[in-house]
Amino acid sequence: MSPHEFESARATGSYNSFVVSNRPYFPKLSADPNDAESILNAASSIVCYPESPPEGLHSNLSTSRVSGGITNVLYRVSGFPSPHPNSVLIRIFGAEGMIDRDLETSAYASLCDAGIADKYFGRFANGRVEGWLEGYRALDYQELGDNVNGIASEIAKLHATYHGDGDKEVTLWNQLFGWYEQASISVNNGTFLNDSDCGKAKELLEDYDILNELNHMKKDVVPSDSKSCCCHNDLLAANIMKNEDGHIQMIDFEYGGYNYLAFDIANHFNEYAGGTEDAKPDYSLYPCSLKQEEFIKSYLKSYSHFGGEELFLKDLMIEVEAFALVNNLYWGLWAINQASSEGCTEFNYLLYAENRFTRYRDCRK
Repeated sequence: MSPHEFESARATGSYNSFVVSNRPYFPKLSADPNDAESILNAASSIVCYPESPPEGLHSNLSTSRVSGGITNVLYRVSGFPSPHPNSVLIRIFGAEGMIDRDLETSAYASLCDAGIADKYFGRFANGRVEGWLEGYRALDYQELGDNVNGIASEIAKLHATYHGDGDKEVTLWNQLFGWYEQASISVNNGTFLNDSDCGKAKELLEDYDILNELNHMKKDVVPSDSKSCCCHNDLLAANIMKNEDGHIQMIDFEYGGYNYLAFDIANHFNEYAGGTEDAKPDYSLYPCSLKQEEFIKSYLKSYSHFGGEELFLKDLMIEVEAFALVNNLYWGLWAINQASSEGCTEFNYLLYAENRFTRYRDCRK
């Protein structure tokens, strides 16, 4: 939240809640992912705002865990009476220190207002309440190639029509070098849950020579004049919803921001391999050059339809190939930092990092 927004909130709100981006924000209200009552409290406080939740409401509500998130913990809360929506999605934030939640939530509100994202009801201390997409389901990574036109169209719509309210400076390299520094500090300080994880992380950073590879990518590989725009940056299958009519809706924009257009497409191609279930991407599923061309042609058609300037197929395909390399370093470093903060019990982040770095090395050859 900017200083201006904060002062405005203080002037118009109360000690316990105020309004940011035209939605309520409860900075002292937290939700514990292992405590159903705290989840219901966060949901009902925001859904019923500006009124207080009616007495006995919680006895009519139910919670259910939603699969698909690695960074966050997701719950569906159902049973709200009319005129409120019956169900909402509760997102409890993870990846502490890696995402500026004030900036990210402000951007998400703007995306909702622009009709790119679905609905956003309000925020609490460690998460927010979003709309529940009734009748939609997340795609499986093995379905991505069967939904090329719908996905390409939604990405093109975001790139061509949404310009955001913030800075138009590309943050990719600052983010990558920042994540490398964060990972290095965690290794040097031993801030992992166990020594073996710390040793493995150190081995990965050194064996794959990550810092030199980042410098090589920035200086020698990625085109300096690559087209930039507002990007999603995390278009894996779990963040792409589909209803019975075939309509595609992108969700979970927390890694979104101003970035290189080709990075967004390259990230999506890498997600054809999956890996967010077992940390083992299957790169035999990575789209071949013909499948990539099919996707990019569909994208360019939609991009032009939504008013985007002229882009060229051959140039874009070359840029996507370069950014596919960078994207493997991106998520590999992310995974090392997740291993430091979350551990590898529920998800083997270090195995995932190793597989992304190995993919980088194999393709770089």
